[in-house]
Amino acid sequence: MKKKYTSDIIFILFMVELYIITIIFYELNLTLPQNITLLFLSVIFVGAVFSFLSGLLVSLYLSLFFVATFGSFLLYTGIINQVRYNVLYYVFLIVVPIFNLTIGSYSSRIKKTEQAVSYLQQRIDNFVTVDPVTGLDNITAFNRDLMKSMSFSKRSNTSLYLLIFEIKYYEELKAIYKASEMEQILKQAAARFKQVTRLEDNKYRISDHMFAVILANIEKSGAESVKEKLREQLNEIEITKTNGNVELVYLEYRIGYNKYGSEASSLELLNHTKRELVYDV
Repeated sequence: MKKKYTSDIIFILFMVELYIITIIFYELNLTLPQNITLLFLSVIFVGAVFSFLSGLLVSLYLSLFFVATFGSFLLYTGIINQVRYNVLYYVFLIVVPIFNLTIGSYSSRIKKTEQAVSYLQQRIDNFVTVDPVTGLDNITAFNRDLMKSMSFSKRSNTSLYLLIFEIKYYEELKAIYKASEMEQILKQAAARFKQVTRLEDNKYRISDHMFAVILANIEKSGAESVKEKLREQLNEIEITKTNGNVELVYLEYRIGYNKYGSEASSLELLNHTKRELVYDV
């Protein structure tokens, strides 16, 4: 609540300063040439833009530079040339730095808020473990579960296989089909993926075009059987286009599996399994 009030105060202060600057320019415009007024306005605009883009620290440096430069000009011309300036010049000397500092402070608070939102969004993403399109678990759950499965396999001395399949030419498919049609393709691919695997097998969508299943306590023949069933099930997928027409989509894909051996991490096992995709032609 305190931070909210601080932001409100900064914004109100900004509006007050903007009002004062407007009054100053109105008064100066009555006594100064138009080009001088435009120069002052340009200085304020450039300083405000840099302050907003760079934050509080840069706005502080700009304010110090402005005070030193403009203040020295007023002092020099006032003493040496005996120039008598309107009091608004000195008000201008004070208000403009405060104006830049206010903008810089508000910019810094906006950036901090964006960082906080980004951090919280990342935390939320880490807790969400279900892919919204396919209903399968996502990469976060995959990394967690694979490490657990690897640990259990090592302790119990049981076999563990990781199988992945990749939809080929995924970007080309996205260029051909609309987003709703791509969702149909992915949902049906995930549904058939579930059909050919055991109920106890954990299944995941680990990237836009790649799916994985952890096959625990299974032999090589069982992993090969899953691979062959996937080949049979994933050749054709029927979708309903936005115009109501039904169309058959012929998918090309690669399937590979690898047995857990001496890999130290889930990422290492995943990378070893991905290499098996190269040999599936």
